[in-house]
Amino acid sequence: MPKKRKRKTKKKTQKKINEKVIKNKEKVILPLYNTVLPSLNDGWISGITDGEGSFTCSILSNSSAFRFRYILTQKWEANVPVLEHIKNIYEAIGAKGAVVPHHAENIWELRINGLKNCNNMFNYFDDFILCTKKKKVI
Repeated sequence: MPKKRKRKTKKKTQKKINEKVIKNKEKVILPLYNTVLPSLNDGWISGITDGEGSFTCSILSNSSAFRFRYILTQKWEANVPVLEHIKNIYEAIGAKGAVVPHHAENIWELRINGLKNCNNMFNYFDDFILCTKKKKVI
């Protein structure tokens, strides 16, 4: 049976990095505490959607119904607050969603289900256009 890996805390990880940096006589890395948060007034969410998100439409095999979804995926539990923040931004414009664990280990998703919910997001993507192949679909 494989051994479980111990999770390092942020302070321990930063301490180890800084110890290596000091040993090599480089500058110590200090954390940034003044974070700029994404909003609907900038292209940040459009950019992360280009790289890590998708809109999907699935025809359900057992009926004539369909499922429309927006999914934004991030690795590591440390990114859950980012997904929660984006979820809250979307909920303010009527796009209800949830941040849920993916079936793969340590992967998290923001899911917004339903055409009505996703339709509330389209004005944002009209203002901040996707740059990859995804722009052709929307």
